[in-house]
Amino acid sequence: MFELSIRSPDIFSYGLGALAFLAFAVHLATGWRGGLRASVLLATIAVSALWAGANVGFALTENPAFWAGQTVLDALRIGGWLLFVIALLRGARTALQWGPALLLLLPAAAWFASPGAPAAQTGPSRLAFGLLLGIAIAGLVLTEQVFRRSLEQARWAIKPLCLGLGGGFVFDLYMYADALLFGRLDADIWAARGFAQALVIPFIALATARNKDWTIDIALSRGVLFHSTAFLASGIYLLAVAAAGYYVR
Repeated sequence: MFELSIRSPDIFSYGLGALAFLAFAVHLATGWRGGLRASVLLATIAVSALWAGANVGFALTENPAFWAGQTVLDALRIGGWLLFVIALLRGARTALQWGPALLLLLPAAAWFASPGAPAAQTGPSRLAFGLLLGIAIAGLVLTEQVFRRSLEQARWAIKPLCLGLGGGFVFDLYMYADALLFGRLDADIWAARGFAQALVIPFIALATARNKDWTIDIALSRGVLFHSTAFLASGIYLLAVAAAGYYVR
């Protein structure tokens, strides 16, 4: 099981993340112009600040309530990013259709994968870790599709967003692949996650400055083929992880 103790790296990592997300949320709120995409982005950044703050609380007190809170907030945060990407790809109507399912299913999946959840008392669920790994891959693939399907003139504005979100999903892929392999979350990787997610903010801030209204020209033609280097790279990485696990055993 994932052994947690009060450690300064945890507090620093998530404390920095909480301050960064909070500052960016205030910045977005002061310049908010309405619209679904901007609203989802603002809500996701605000939830991310609460998520990082809950992790700071857990690192300081080891109170299970903080862990339960960060588990739910993490799922809502990831759901918010997925909704934002879907809104960019398919528009507001599709995002609204997917919203309720994401916001209900993701917290449930995260709860069962959590080391502090009741389901984990008899051993972490590899099935749940696998589900969360799949969500990270889905986020990575969707982010790539935003860049691939955006028109050439729009890529300058959207590239920082795709780099930032892609980096965040890559870190989650690494964390959950490790958890799936060893049957537990690694405490050191978890501690670094707050800092890693905070690194997303400068990229999103740059993308926001380049496109304040989040109006992206996306090619929605049925003739546009689905290509995903991210999916292929994820598959190769997971095969390498599986081979390493087989060798260790």
